[in-house]
Amino acid sequence: PAAWSITVPLEFPLLVDGVPLTEVAIRRATGADIAELMEDDDTEATLPQRLQARICGVHPAVFAAMWADDVERVAAAARPFLPRAALAQIEDPGTASAGA
Repeated sequence: PAAWSITVPLEFPLLVDGVPLTEVAIRRATGADIAELMEDDDTEATLPQRLQARICGVHPAVFAAMWADDVERVAAAARPFLPRAALAQIEDPGTASAGA
């Protein structure tokens, strides 16, 4: 992406730990992000979703609580910020260990 980050406003804000979440700030993923996520949990099948949540600055469970249209808009905005391998796995979950 041309930018290092982007902000996506939520049509239906949430309360996360008592704090209103009105927008999601998305940033580029780094190698450190991937390394830390793999240290925490080396399950490759969930890595793309966990990485997407990390670059959005939220816990993966926040996506489950969001309105579906907000999730779709945030996910679409996050796509250019994800590494190709993670993006391929999101598009085709059968590639869990094929592209790494």
